[in-house]
Amino acid sequence: MMKKLYEYLYNYYRRGELVYTLQKYIDRDYWNDMIAESFEDTPFVNQTDFNYGRSFEFLFVLSDCDLDILYTDKFRPYLQQNTLYGMLLEISVVGPYAHYRFIEHRNQDQQEVYNTQRFAYLEEHKYIEQSLKSFIEKNRLQIFSDTELGKIVPRMNLELSGSEATLYNCLFEDYLK
Repeated sequence: MMKKLYEYLYNYYRRGELVYTLQKYIDRDYWNDMIAESFEDTPFVNQTDFNYGRSFEFLFVLSDCDLDILYTDKFRPYLQQNTLYGMLLEISVVGPYAHYRFIEHRNQDQQEVYNTQRFAYLEEHKYIEQSLKSFIEKNRLQIFSDTELGKIVPRMNLELSGSEATLYNCLFEDYLK
């Protein structure tokens, strides 16, 4: 299966960069209603950006935090007193693939610390895993393991990750290592 996917990605990217097409013709809010319906009372922010992203990106806020202060000047004082817990969900525009991770954003010794992992940091946040599972199944999305996502795709050369492009870079976001 991976060989077929790698060949598909090679042919997909060989045709040229898609940033213009994604920004011009893809509705970044496409998933909003489906997300809101599936995750009911969990507040989320659509962080989709197609500059180097190849996915829709949603941050589910699991902490008691006003969404309007996220990543503004008011956010740093919030982190002085609180920890932001959330779940980041990415849905690829390249194919029916999704990736998620739980986040912990906090202040430690006057430094911002940002951690991620595949499972909830707090027991009280595990409820969202069932909503996620239902959403993934309903929309026929596939989740890869972190090991699979970390594999370098043969013959691939992306703008930022170059010839070291991983499956994650091809499906979700190209970034410098």
